[in-house]
Amino acid sequence: MPTPLIKIEGLKELNKLMKFLPDAMQRKIYLGAIREAGKPILKEAKHRARSAGDTGLLAKSIGAKTRLYKRSGVRVLIMGPRTGHGKTIEQALPKNLTGSKSKSVTVFRDPVKYAHLVEGFRQPAKRHDIPNFLGQKGVTLDHPGIRRTRPFMRPAYDHNRHAAVRNFGRVVGKRIVKVAPQLARQVGALGFK
Repeated sequence: MPTPLIKIEGLKELNKLMKFLPDAMQRKIYLGAIREAGKPILKEAKHRARSAGDTGLLAKSIGAKTRLYKRSGVRVLIMGPRTGHGKTIEQALPKNLTGSKSKSVTVFRDPVKYAHLVEGFRQPAKRHDIPNFLGQKGVTLDHPGIRRTRPFMRPAYDHNRHAAVRNFGRVVGKRIVKVAPQLARQVGALGFK
């Protein structure tokens, strides 16, 4: 069995304790803690995406949401580019493009469609000779796969995973202290000491 990336001491005890709380209160405690845990990772991922030389759309689109898997009861934080952040921009044409009257072209850029390429999941491709509109030899373009990758999500996670665990523990601790009187009454009513 693979070893876990992060070991959290006291997690079993926390889960036992949380079972005494109403579902709505558990959800409130865990949701806030999970969101707070992801903040340092999200902040660094946005910073790294900004420095990737993009138009800024990728950094603006990075966000997080929580999800509950009902069958297993596992709650997760999902991070990455969000849909709905695409934008139409003017992009300059290569200088060696012949037969063109326009110096730029309007393109729609959607970070959801290309974020995985910036992160690093692409292979180099061959050069393509693109004929111009008259059918003559036009321009030779490199496929985008030749560009250097600039990971932003994985390094952000690697640098901040321990801070995320500390944030999670801090928020859960604060919220448990808040509900401790109610929890003590419930545990006492059940006869536990």
